[in-house]
Order: sequence, then C-alpha cells, then structure tokens
Amino acid sequence: MALAVVAGLFLSQSSNERLGGAALFEVTSSEKGQAFMHFLARYGKTYSSKGELAKRFGIFVKNIEAVAVHNRGNGFKKGVNQFSDMTI
Repeated sequence: MALAVVAGLFLSQSSNERLGGAALFEVTSSEKGQAFMHFLARYGKTYSSKGELAKRFGIFVKNIEAVAVHNRGNGFKKGVNQFSDMTI
C-alpha cells in the first residue's frame, strides 16, 4: 500500500526512468519521488499514515541532498541505506 501512495503523491506519470548509483543524488523532484519508491521497496519500509509517509519523504530528500553535497567535496562517499528516512 505504501508504494501506491508514494507513486500517487510523488511521481510524474511520464517518468519511468530507473535510478542507480551516483545518479540518485543529482535528481529532479519527480526523480526524488522515484528514488524514495525504490528505497521503500528495497528496505521494506511502510508507514502508518499519509502524513507519516510525507514526513519521511521530506527527511529522505534532505538526507540525499546532504549526501550529494558531501560527496562533491570529500574523499569518502556516502549513500542511501536503511536509515535514510530518519533524522539524527
């Protein structure tokens, strides 16, 4: 159910491009929604409400944007993992 909600809330109908690797961090808004869908599927994430889903999507976007900034200027690389929808 969570995947269907995400698809309805965050993906453009014309976007069917799959994201992978470093491309995940340099994406447009609809691609961020698609990246979030892949994240949900990969880690089996579900949320109790649409409000919680929207909150976790916002956190996910902030986290992948921070990863992109980090990866531009440091020797080691960060990425998405099972905690990418959480705050510190």
